[in-house]
Amino acid sequence: VEQSELEEWLKGALEALELKAKELRERVVEGGEDFGALARRHSSDSATRLNGGRIPGIFPLREQPAVIAREVEVLEAGGVSEPVRLLTGYALFQLIEKKQTALEDVRRELYSELMLQRPSAVELSSFVNQLFEQSKR
Repeated sequence: VEQSELEEWLKGALEALELKAKELRERVVEGGEDFGALARRHSSDSATRLNGGRIPGIFPLREQPAVIAREVEVLEAGGVSEPVRLLTGYALFQLIEKKQTALEDVRRELYSELMLQRPSAVELSSFVNQLFEQSKR
């Protein structure tokens, strides 16, 4: 297979996936179909398909790739994003609810989570450099 043929096939496959994502979005937004039911039938993401597209737990936008965060942060409750191009194809996101949580309500949970996290190699390197610089004084 020539590279140009492969590129053309890939382009066609991506265009077909985008059209399918747009069609599914319209079925929810315009047709009133259930997002979860469509996700169970059409999603290729095994982690969320069985839950009707629901991502388990909290979905912190600041931890998402910018392409996802941009689409989701502008949604109102019940809204469905435009198709988002990902490495494996296209994704749709439906916002169930936005919730502001007071720090006091999650302080213990955050503390526990932070205590379990190991510092990254960059953080460790930075800390060692700081100690070294302080030791020279």
